[in-house]
Amino acid sequence: MPFVANAYTSPGQPRGFVNDFAGVISEQAEYELEAFLKDYESQTSNEISVVIIKELRDETIETYAVQLFSEWGIGKKGQDNGALFLVAVDDNKMRIETGYGLEGDLTDIESKRIVSTVVPPYFRSDDWDEGVRAAVVGMISAIGGEYTPSANVARDPQVRDASNFHIGDYFWFFIFIFVWMGSVLARSRSWWAGGVVGLVAGVVVGVASGTWWWLPVLVVGGLIFDYLVSTKYKETFTKGAKSGAWPWLLLMGGRPGRRWDRGGRGGFGGFGGGMSGGGGASGSW
Repeated sequence: MPFVANAYTSPGQPRGFVNDFAGVISEQAEYELEAFLKDYESQTSNEISVVIIKELRDETIETYAVQLFSEWGIGKKGQDNGALFLVAVDDNKMRIETGYGLEGDLTDIESKRIVSTVVPPYFRSDDWDEGVRAAVVGMISAIGGEYTPSANVARDPQVRDASNFHIGDYFWFFIFIFVWMGSVLARSRSWWAGGVVGLVAGVVVGVASGTWWWLPVLVVGGLIFDYLVSTKYKETFTKGAKSGAWPWLLLMGGRPGRRWDRGGRGGFGGFGGGMSGGGGASGSW
């Protein structure tokens, strides 16, 4: 039998801190985790990357993680403060790979606990969202240090109270309403009608969330929005329609043909050039 060397196949360039090449986690979970890890990096400088692939092929999970870590350079150069959570869906394998700078906190023992006892129950039931969240929270908890999520980041990704109103959960609904109302108000030319729409929206949001500070904000915002689309209808909406661009994207300074990256990560510039120390642990489910 001829000897066949293992050949690492790169999954591609990172699109952010969360890279689901297998398409198993929900868009909402990916968006929240991306925001969470971006905020974590900005406060601590530590870089944690989540990568989900379909299969390892002839590679082992350990060698794949080391080579991917090296290729992307997870962590800051000279600090090596990166960590990778790698999942191979079809192989039922996962691994936490740790940079030199985090080995003292995210130890092999703690990594083994996460991949052996914390995450497997979620993955066995195909609950990819919660499994990945649990891994990320476990890794950050093990690293320790002072970190409090910023106000603009969704609450701890492992704890979401379904009884509370989260405006981010209705992002695409609001975008649809924004586009539709823009076209209606622009044709009406009555810019004061936006205030009425804002008033109604403020009452709805106030009842749903129990916070009424939205009311004056939406009323004023409705007036301004209506004024803008009414006075610039021909320039923005007509030209935008001919060019094939979304009206709301043109209003926000976008250009026709620009790709809307899921999670708003078009500006991700890559990791900092860190190195792996070979530490970590592998698990299965």
